[in-house]
Amino acid sequence: MPYARSRAQRSSRWIVVVLICLFVPLAAAGTVGTLWAFGKVDPVAWFSHRDQLPPGHVPVLASWTKIPAYTKITRDHLIDPRTGKWAFVPVPEGEIPKEAMLSTNEVIGRVLNHDKGPRYLFTERDFFPKGTRAGMSGAIPPGKVSLTLERTKIQGIAGLEQQDRIDLTATVPVEAPRGSGNLSKGLMQQTQIAQMEKLARVRVLAKNAVLIEFTQHDKSITSRTLSQGSFVKKVPVEEVVIAVDPAEVAPIQEALSTDVAISCVVRSGQPGDPGIATVESNPLANIATIDAISGDKRESVVLPDYSRHTAARPVQPFAKSARKSGGSLWDNLTGAKGQ
Repeated sequence: MPYARSRAQRSSRWIVVVLICLFVPLAAAGTVGTLWAFGKVDPVAWFSHRDQLPPGHVPVLASWTKIPAYTKITRDHLIDPRTGKWAFVPVPEGEIPKEAMLSTNEVIGRVLNHDKGPRYLFTERDFFPKGTRAGMSGAIPPGKVSLTLERTKIQGIAGLEQQDRIDLTATVPVEAPRGSGNLSKGLMQQTQIAQMEKLARVRVLAKNAVLIEFTQHDKSITSRTLSQGSFVKKVPVEEVVIAVDPAEVAPIQEALSTDVAISCVVRSGQPGDPGIATVESNPLANIATIDAISGDKRESVVLPDYSRHTAARPVQPFAKSARKSGGSLWDNLTGAKGQ
């Protein structure tokens, strides 16, 4: 049956052709799907924008709306509601930045480390490490805790940005130790004491703290007048949230409770910054109280401690013993007690 065999052969050829036509697109779709799953390509964004691009340009994924810092990216941040398609910016072919994220799979679910404006590309520098939680807790570096302070309590913090690195210092007036007896009434000693009263101790309260955010809320304050009696009014209060080491929380709160001046020292934001911390000072370290013994009389004199500057300076012959003095103001915070 030659006719039957030729008909069967033609049927088998058609089956092979159909299988090839089905296999090739499926294989191509599988390859694209695999690349899409690994974040290498985004065919939806590519084909949906080809008709909107200027000649010689390609679409690159971008933010559609302004996204606040510490927000986890979702599809709503990336879809243009006017078209229902991924938001993009046209970039000339061959000029796509190497650090640009091209796939939505690379962006969705990540947490921003700063405010992101609309129509901007995404890079790895925009995000905290993978797995970071959204919100303020995710912005706190590992090993640190957050502390909320009134903005007006810290000098020099205005104008800073989120994630800026700072040191906090407290300035404490020096309470000069007083001597007793005739020797302490000398002109030289009185001049030294007068100079000390112009000095202040600077204590470093926090090193390499991180500014998380500025916040504002209404604070309830109870007032009383003769005509209206007691009433509660709302007063706006600006606060700043910073991340500090756990051991630095108590010194900062102690400084606030004693109303000393707290200053903000801003660290460099450039990549080459060596990270040198602010150094504190203690004028009391160079002061000594001398017990002077003359016959059966014992008197105290306040003198500079020259031993800290040179070992060759001779000790005064009338000095029987010497002890370091400590300031009585804010001893626990400054660490001056016992010095």
